Amino acid sequence: MTTYNLSAQSIKSSASNVTFEVANMKFRTVEGSVSGMTGNLTFDESNLEVCEFDVCVDATTLNTDNSKRDSHLQQPEFFDTDKHPEICFVSEMVKSSHNGYAVVGQLTMKGVTQSVMIPFTFDGTTFAGDLTLSRADYSIGADTNNFLIGDTIEIRIVCVVE
Repeated sequence: MTTYNLSAQSIKSSASNVTFEVANMKFRTVEGSVSGMTGNLTFDESNLEVCEFDVCVDATTLNTDNSKRDSHLQQPEFFDTDKHPEICFVSEMVKSSHNGYAVVGQLTMKGVTQSVMIPFTFDGTTFAGDLTLSRADYSIGADTNNFLIGDTIEIRIVCVVE
């Protein structure tokens, strides 16, 4: 097994991003992305106890290829980017899993912090992980029971280190 010792590596923002999918009107899917990933991480495959992830994305870069919707999503009822311009994750623990690794930590979005687990893989320069969130858990959307917008958000994270 190869050991990767990436002590306090910076994130290559131009190659890193977060993409998402959410149901719209129960029969369509809205896809989008968030960019501007910054932060630092420490990853040592042979000593997972020293691993740390401290990463944020710029919520104001939210893009669904529909400028009117993107502007609406920046408003207080959704992401409230004037008050909460970043979405951040800080790890608490990294562990091995059957497909790679899993990181447990605190995800803060729209001023709400929740514990999440993100399964991920690492190939030497790129961390890739997927998770599913409930938008209601983060108070995203004025009416969290709105049938027009699905509650479940599928998220894909790609983080490239320099």
